[in-house]
Formats: sequence, C-alpha cells, structure tokens
Amino acid sequence: MRPSLPAVIEVLVVDDSAVVRQLLTTLLTSESGIHVTTASDPVVAMAKMRRRRPHVILLDLEMPRMDGLTFLRQIMATDPLPVVVCSGFAEPGTGLAMRALSAGAVDIMPKPRLPVAGAVDPTALLDVVRAAAMARVGPPRIQRTITLPGLMPAKAAPPPAGGAPVPARTTGVHRVPTPAPARTTGVHRVPTPAPARTTGVHRVPTPAPARTTSVQRVPTGAQGVPTAAQRVPTGPHRITTGVHRVPTGTNGVTTGVHRVTTEAIVAIGASTGGTEALRDILRAMPADAPGIVIVQHMPAGFTAAFAEHLNGICRIEVREAAPGDRVIRGRALIARGDRHLLVKRHGFDVVCELSDAAPVSRHRPSVDVLFRSIAEAVGPRAVGVILTGMGADGAEGLLAMKQAGASTIAQDESTSVVFGMPKEAIDRGAVDVVLPLPRIAAGILQRVPAVTGSRPAEAGRS
Repeated sequence: MRPSLPAVIEVLVVDDSAVVRQLLTTLLTSESGIHVTTASDPVVAMAKMRRRRPHVILLDLEMPRMDGLTFLRQIMATDPLPVVVCSGFAEPGTGLAMRALSAGAVDIMPKPRLPVAGAVDPTALLDVVRAAAMARVGPPRIQRTITLPGLMPAKAAPPPAGGAPVPARTTGVHRVPTPAPARTTGVHRVPTPAPARTTGVHRVPTPAPARTTSVQRVPTGAQGVPTAAQRVPTGPHRITTGVHRVPTGTNGVTTGVHRVTTEAIVAIGASTGGTEALRDILRAMPADAPGIVIVQHMPAGFTAAFAEHLNGICRIEVREAAPGDRVIRGRALIARGDRHLLVKRHGFDVVCELSDAAPVSRHRPSVDVLFRSIAEAVGPRAVGVILTGMGADGAEGLLAMKQAGASTIAQDESTSVVFGMPKEAIDRGAVDVVLPLPRIAAGILQRVPAVTGSRPAEAGRS
C-alpha cells in the first residue's frame, strides 16, 4: 500500500556535528506535525531505531564508527525506509551522494554550512521531508538497466556465440519482456509485435470517478501498441526526424562537422525518486536518440555530478546544461540545481537558456518553466514525460505541451516513488498515456516518428 502523510512525521537526524543536529531540529520543528530525534552516528541511530522506527532519516555520509553509506545499505537490506542524504557540495561529497542515491536514498540535500544564518532554506527542507515521508521504498535493485531488444546495455558483454538472444533484465518492479510471447504488466496488456495480434488499446485510468482522461494515443501504425519488447532501430536504421542539415561551410556547402539539431525533442521532469528513474530511461536510449532536456529537482552543486555519473553509464552524452547548448541528437542536458532551464529556437537550432528568476511552483529549476518553453519553441515536435515526485510542478507545463500538439507520458503509480506530479498532470487532462517505468523509454522512442511527422510542411520553419 502506498504511504500517506503521517499525522506526525518522525524524523531521525544522523550527523556527527552537534551544530548541524541542533540546526536541523530547530528548522524541522518550526512547524507542527514533525517530531525529531537525533543521533551522533549510525551506531547510536540503530539503538534508537529499535525503540522507535522513524518515518524519515536525514543522514550524513561521513561519520565515525560507521560511515553513512554503509549504514544506508544496511537499512535498505534489512528494513527499507525513506532516507534523505545530507551531503557537502565538494568532492568527494557529491560522489558519495551519487552512490547513496544508487544505494536507495530517495533524495539529497546540501549539508548546512557555517555560519548558520541562511544555511538552509526551511521551506525546501520541510518539502523534502514531507515528500520522503510519502515515498514508497524497497530494497535497491541490483541491476537497474532496462534492456530494449536490439540494444546492448552500456558497457555490457557481447552476446553469446551463435547469436543467442540476450536475456531480459529485471528492474525490481516489472520484468522487461523478451520478444517472445506477450506478457502483462499491471493493467496494461503488452502485445507481441506481430501485426496479427490485437493491440489491447486501453483507456488511461482515472484516479477518481469525477475525473476522466483521454484515450491513449498510439501513433505506431500497423505494429500496434508500443512495448518494451519491440525492436528500436539503431545504427544505419536511424529514427526518422525530418531534420534539415544546416549549411556550415563556404558558399552554403555542408561540411558535415556541424551536428544538426533534432526536430524531435524530449522533455522530462522529475523530483523525489527521479534520479533512479532517469538513470533507467537514459540507459535505455540508443546513441542516436532524440535530443533530451531534463529538470530534476536537486540542490545546486549536485546536478553536475549527477550528469557526470549518467554520462559514464549511458550511450548518449549527458551533461549539465549551459547557456547556448544546442539540443541535438544523442545528447541529454540536465538543468542546473539553482537555475531555470528554458529552450529557445534560433533558426534550425533549439538552444538552452538559464534563468535565475524566482522559483515557480516552489522550485528552481521548475519543470513547468521547461515544459512551457518546449510548448512555445517546439510545439508538436516534442514528447513530454513527467516522472515520480511530490507536488504539482510540471502539471500545467505538460498541459501546455499537449495543447501545443506534443505527445505526453506520465509514470504510473505502481513504479513511482511518490505519485504526486504524475497524478496532478493526469487530473488536469495533460497526459496521453500512463506507463510503468520499464516501458517509458520504448514509449518515448515509439512516439518520436509520429511527432516529427505531425507538420511536415513546416519542417523548415525557424
């Protein structure tokens, strides 16, 4: 059963600094409904947890007697519960934070610095704790790679001799099917790709009787509903995007050096639990995937390390967005932790802009800001994806994308750590299709040919 927000949230702060423990206690108890217990190290924490199980742990990573990462792994192996990592900005702090996310932490926040004044934003801290208290957690998945048939996992061993198929990987929630017989995942029937099979088109489930959502759009032609089992073309059989090559040589001659902006752009927004969801999706992308722009709610100082981590395990290039970066095939750009990310069209190019404007939907970067800029600059040649997270950031922006003709996807409740942002988008009628996490990468790629062909007469419009 998915957790609901407790009447009183029990928080255990584990940090070897008495100043940090006192500061966090003061900030967290500034509002009613939160009770704080503290521990100076994991050994003391374990003794206190035996007496009272907390709803959320705020965990430092570098402590005496037992380091926080070891403690986190022990928690996830024996009694999983939501853990928010409290880490420093500088290496090795950010590297440890990335390892903690992979080990099962639901979120990260900057460790308060001295002097105390202005060290932590109280509103942001309370939001993080409330989101964590509602998070659905379990043992971390040992192998999170989603393997799409026809694609080798990053840094994977070659297939067995004789062309034997690579076995499907498990993700810990859904098993990604091989191209063999159709399987079912939850309420979604996954047909085999044979044209003779029925498509099993389904109506997007509504969270309440008063709400209705539109029928799933399946723009895939005779092959039926897109599934993770369908082959995704790579290499010479590239996804058709209708891209126009921009002349870069003398007298308008194309030199081939200038990388062409893809006409199809994927925009993804996520919050609590999104780091691991993004890792699953981006690792499943082929090297020539459409350009991707991402807002993941994350503090300043961590997004560069997060992008670097993903870049090392994905086929596509992944990096923190910088002003003027072009959104191109084979590249994913992640918003900085303290700046809004927007896209603008410059001729045939779509480029990134960063803004230090006020937070929107209580966030900077804001998913709404990115999605609205995509709706304006890219229109129907976009795919919008909203992933796990608390709150409503991204719901209105995804609706703007849908109204501009984009295809839109939401992560389903069963695979969301917090089913807040996806639910808000569904309630607003902003979502075309709801998919479990293991099917989102395939769903994105299946929709790319449809969105790029939506207005072929305007392919050259700047």
